[in-house]
Amino acid sequence: MKSHKISEELFQKIKQNIPLSCVDIILIKNDQFLLVKRAITPYKNKWCLPGGIIKKNQKIVERLNNVAKCELGVKVKIIKALGFYEKIYKDRHDISHCYVVTTDDKNFTLDFQANEFRFFKHIPDNTALFHVKMLKDAGFN
Repeated sequence: MKSHKISEELFQKIKQNIPLSCVDIILIKNDQFLLVKRAITPYKNKWCLPGGIIKKNQKIVERLNNVAKCELGVKVKIIKALGFYEKIYKDRHDISHCYVVTTDDKNFTLDFQANEFRFFKHIPDNTALFHVKMLKDAGFN
């Protein structure tokens, strides 16, 4: 089954009343991890993990591959499922499934959500706190 878009008005009502199931990916290459600098809210101008909301009829791994392809322009291989993480915002409640992945691709292409990407050995100060816990659990500091 194929997922389809809903109106922005309906999405706003849903996110204010129901937890959203999401996926975040920690892409590792050469013992470093990738972060993107967000160009939009939430987390605008912060370093973040690529991720997204899982759509109806979309399996978690399908969404993970879709995020990698759409947000980074790469194909990924799953190393492991890291776990799930919960974040309750003022107007939103996310439950995120975090995966550690790698890629053989060398060229990255960002979509509209980010204006920069970089590989790091250590977690930069301007990283979204929600993602800091995931990165620490993956063994980075």
